[in-house]
Formats: sequence, structure tokens, C-alpha cells
Amino acid sequence: MSKQHENDIIFGFSYSILGALLVSLIILRDNQTLTFTSVLPLCVIGCTVYLLNVLVISLVIYFIGNIMKRIDYGVLEEYFRLIALKISDKRRSKNSEIIAPRLRYFLFSVLDKNKEFLNLPIGENELSLTMDGIVFRQNCSFYRFSMILPEDLEQDAETFRQLIQSYVEQELATFGCYGLRSAYGSNKYGNWWSIYLDKIEPNEKLHRLSFELLYISNTYSAIYRKRIFERENAAPKQETVVFDDEIE
Repeated sequence: MSKQHENDIIFGFSYSILGALLVSLIILRDNQTLTFTSVLPLCVIGCTVYLLNVLVISLVIYFIGNIMKRIDYGVLEEYFRLIALKISDKRRSKNSEIIAPRLRYFLFSVLDKNKEFLNLPIGENELSLTMDGIVFRQNCSFYRFSMILPEDLEQDAETFRQLIQSYVEQELATFGCYGLRSAYGSNKYGNWWSIYLDKIEPNEKLHRLSFELLYISNTYSAIYRKRIFERENAAPKQETVVFDDEIE
């Protein structure tokens, strides 16, 4: 037993005796017929009960403290993190059942209205776009859709993506997106159109053209969109040319 624990026990015992004496004096003052010898045993019994309670509580706290010291908090943290991920996955799965069909219809509408400029073999309805699932990265959900790869796709993927993204923003500004918000605003992370075309990937082997859409509806997606915007609009560093005759 450490010296600190011994001091705590001594202080507790001393306070108990002092409390018993004070209680005895108060009882004697209010009851003149009682004697000190008749009151003292009652105080001793009360003091003993008090000390036993303190002892039991101290032992419980002591054992709980030893148990807590031996617990690997990293394991507990990982356990609760996995529980949170499971809850998040279930919630994300329910949300995707609502969001994915609406995004597919929206993307079809954009491609269909601008098919003369894009020159894509779009079908008669949104079923011509295949839903290829969800990709989860950087705490964001990206919805994948694909269609038949055109044979004469002349533009590179990034230029083509930027062109379609401009049509996406025009559609959101004019008509919005059925069942989904058109824009997302945050005081800290800015205001953004709610749908962002993150990637276009032509797959010549499967003869498919894939689209990856981000629906901006929370802080994580807003942070991702803000980083993309900052990277795209970062000012290039100007290189200073120094001639030999300028060096002294």
C-alpha cells in the first residue's frame, strides 16, 4: 500500500472519530437526560458502519481502477469505430437507394439534352445508363454509371469531363434535380452545386464509358469539392529568369 493510501485511511478514520464526538455533543446538548456514556456506544456503532461503507466503496474503486489500467483502450476504440462504421454503412446504403436512381435520371437528362454537342450514343431513357455501384473514398460516396463507349470519342477524358460538368451546372441552375437539392451551402466550406462529375473513364476493353458522380450533401463532400476547386484554380508559380550579367 502506498504512502498516499495510508494517509487517506488515517484522515478518514480521524474524521470519523471527530464526527462521532461532534454528534455525541449535539445529542447531549439537546437531550439533557442522556449521559455521555449512553450516547457514545451509538456514535461508535454509527462510526463503524460509516467506516465499513467507506472501506467497501474504496475497495470497489480500487479494483475498478486496476481493471481500467489493464484495459487496452486501443481495442475499445477500434471496437466502437467498427460499430460506427457499420451504422454508417447501413445509413449510406439506405441513402444510396434513394440518391442513385435520381442521379441516373439527372445524368441521362443532361446527356440527352446535349447529345448533339457531346455526340454520345445515349438511349431513349435513363435505363441506357447502367448503375455500377458506389465507390467510397475520402469519406465521400461516388455513384458510378456507365454507357456504351462511342467509337469516335476524340476529346481527352478531362476536357470531356469539364464540358459535361458545365452542362450539369446549367441544368441545376435552370431546372434543378428531381428529388435532390440543387446546391449545398456551408459557411466554412463554401457554396457548391450539389452534383459534381468527378471522373470519366473510357474502357475500351469492355467498350464502356463510365461516369463517377459526387452528390454534395454533407461536410465531407463539401470539403472534397473545395479541395478540387482550389487545386484546379491554384495559380502557377512564376519562375524568375536570372541572366549572367545580373549576378555580381
